[in-house]
Amino acid sequence: MRMRAVVLLVFLLTTLFFDSCASRERSVVLSLALTPGMEKTMKISTEQHLSGANPGGSTFISFTYKFHVISVSASGVAKVESSVLDVTAAKGIPEAAAYIESLRRQKFVVTVDARGRVLDMSTDQPGGVALPGLPRAPGSSSQMAPAQGDIGAFFEGLNGQRVSVGETWTSPLSPSGGSGLRGTLRWTLASVGGSTARLDYTGTLEKQRVPLPSLPDSAQAFLSGDATGFVELEKETGWPRHGKMVIHANVSLPEKSAAAGSTAVLVSMGIVTQFDAVR
Repeated sequence: MRMRAVVLLVFLLTTLFFDSCASRERSVVLSLALTPGMEKTMKISTEQHLSGANPGGSTFISFTYKFHVISVSASGVAKVESSVLDVTAAKGIPEAAAYIESLRRQKFVVTVDARGRVLDMSTDQPGGVALPGLPRAPGSSSQMAPAQGDIGAFFEGLNGQRVSVGETWTSPLSPSGGSGLRGTLRWTLASVGGSTARLDYTGTLEKQRVPLPSLPDSAQAFLSGDATGFVELEKETGWPRHGKMVIHANVSLPEKSAAAGSTAVLVSMGIVTQFDAVR
């Protein structure tokens, strides 16, 4: 009897130990833990497809960034230098060569806190070069200053808290997060395992007016749509290793503004953005 009791006790203790380990694997702290000297290389690609009453088309651009952590304060605020190593754009786009060459010469220093919020950004070439017709790269802060290396677009799922698998939270879709679109993302911690954690999200785009020169002054076009995607993070650092966002949106006229016999939807838009760590 005594031996059986000992065996049972050992079994229970072992079960509790492994259950404890498993429970720890079901949660993760969603914050950055960067260290001075850390370097990451990321490839970000954005593809845009347009269709509708007006002639549609597709555009594509891919950026390879190198990120170097210069310093980290006691509170976790980091200064990160971002440089553009390579740019690839779809052939046949006017001025693409000049645009790409300008980006290869640009460097930026981004100040980011432990929650991934960009506090400041400086660049040695503030002018930038605009290239009409290309989708805006992740990190574009304005139409006239593309590809500024705003790494805040990678960190929108971070909230600085410990989150368990299945738990949900929301964050705004930043206008600088790739397309200039605004909205709200709903995140879910999908899984935690090994060295990574996966975040899934869905989102609704904020309805916003879109100026179209072809419309009469009395007509107003509005954009609306949704977003879905995921981000895979390093558990140790909070840095994203892989991710994808798919945006579907329509530019439409209110029914009362649609011309007789025409469709209210003027343009349908699909934007796919992917990023991957480069080994």
